[in-house]
Amino acid sequence: MSDAVPAITLPNGLIIGSETTAQYLWGGRETGLQWLAQLPDLLNAICQQHTITLSSEIPEQSMNLVLFGESATRGPVVLKLAPPHEEIASEFAMTMHVAGHGYPQVFGGDIRAAWLLMERVLPGTTLQELAMNGAIPDDEATEIAADLLLRIDTPLPAEGAFPDLRRWLKSLFEYKDRHGTTGPLPIDQVELALRHAEWLLHLDETPRLLHGDFHHGNIIKGADGWMPIDPKGVIAPPPFELGPWFYNPLEVDKRPNLQELFAKRMDIFSQRLGIDRVTLWRSVFVACVLSDCWTVEDAHPEYCHHSSITRALLELPEAPG
Repeated sequence: MSDAVPAITLPNGLIIGSETTAQYLWGGRETGLQWLAQLPDLLNAICQQHTITLSSEIPEQSMNLVLFGESATRGPVVLKLAPPHEEIASEFAMTMHVAGHGYPQVFGGDIRAAWLLMERVLPGTTLQELAMNGAIPDDEATEIAADLLLRIDTPLPAEGAFPDLRRWLKSLFEYKDRHGTTGPLPIDQVELALRHAEWLLHLDETPRLLHGDFHHGNIIKGADGWMPIDPKGVIAPPPFELGPWFYNPLEVDKRPNLQELFAKRMDIFSQRLGIDRVTLWRSVFVACVLSDCWTVEDAHPEYCHHSSITRALLELPEAPG
């Protein structure tokens, strides 16, 4: 069998090349190739059903295929598709669950077939873009995030609809079984994260439905202000929501003043959200080490940020002595 990954032709004639479509094999090569083979017909059917004219603008792609378009009945829309997978099903279910509650509206979709049709939020500039080019200082970006969390009204889901914190931390809890004490991550940091993870699991605080991937790249500018996008959905104590903020935006780990930067972020979140600083630190540290565990699982240990981010966190006053 050939190792080539096929390109796909969109209903508007544009072609997405094999270098991009190869990204959609993350859930398994056979499943991904089957999905790619069926994708043109699925796209045609969705566009006909919802009278969508796809745009020639192709946004940056990652795990999901994201396309922009204009619907005759809904106006500017975003079409999001992915190979069927347990993680995608949970993510798409979360997107539908929170639609309209401070998140973009969802006009249609099929969780089993793994596609969603959503409103396109315009102008749609990400907070990440503005934070990275210096248009918005880090303090201001963090204040925007804190204010957004205070405004979001996330309805409680049915029991068992989304993963709880223990399931979310699975990769952290299994790290030592897979890699022992000589794996790519500093074992003392993994063990410290494990201790704080157990503490979080027994924290006397009512768990809530969290976004799960709340960071600069998942906050966009709309006509009426900032809005979160791409929620994952996890039931956990509210401070755990802030973990991804500390290993973002992109290349934050390369900044020379991380300890000072993180201290200011801690100040803002603690004051604006009323979170005890030690609880906040523990939540952030666990989330950062968990992210590195995920990166190791994806066979990209060179992208782990423990070399700078976790070290900077360990230099903060809230870190254990």
